[in-house]
Amino acid sequence: MMRQAQFIVGQVIHHKEFAYRGVIIGIDPECKASEEWYAENTDQPSCDQPWYHILVHSETHMTYVPEEYLIQADGDAVVEH
Repeated sequence: MMRQAQFIVGQVIHHKEFAYRGVIIGIDPECKASEEWYAENTDQPSCDQPWYHILVHSETHMTYVPEEYLIQADGDAVVEH
């Protein structure tokens, strides 16, 4: 059974491990990355959870992150990308 996403598009989040802020621009109900991409990651969190496309604050790249690594960002901080 698919889990309901905890976050929504446009929400500002904080990455628990890498301590960056970002804004959610897309949500997949489960990991949609290729098997090759997934295998190259040093950690391999469950694919059976929502995964988020995130624009990273003060950077030019986007990340793809499982829900278990995210928390809601504090305050009304703006994300500049």
